[in-house]
Amino acid sequence: MIARASSCVGESWNHAMFKVKYCHKVFARNEVRAYTLELFYLISTLHDMPIKKVGFDDDHVHLYVNIKLKSKPEAAKLFKGITGKKIFE
Repeated sequence: MIARASSCVGESWNHAMFKVKYCHKVFARNEVRAYTLELFYLISTLHDMPIKKVGFDDDHVHLYVNIKLKSKPEAAKLFKGITGKKIFE
């Protein structure tokens, strides 16, 4: 679905890559991958930013997400900030 605001209409599909600090291999564990994926889809639903694809490596994650009319830093802050905080808890 295309996002609409008072003066603009649009979609913005972006590739995002989030790397873990100090290259720790946190995504080598399947439990962490599953929890992270669950969090990404929850954030995606709450903030209306559909995710098309998610890929994991041992120390980073790739997202293909439609951030719609949000800025790239705002979308990155939502995904990386919320997920990082929940994983550390």
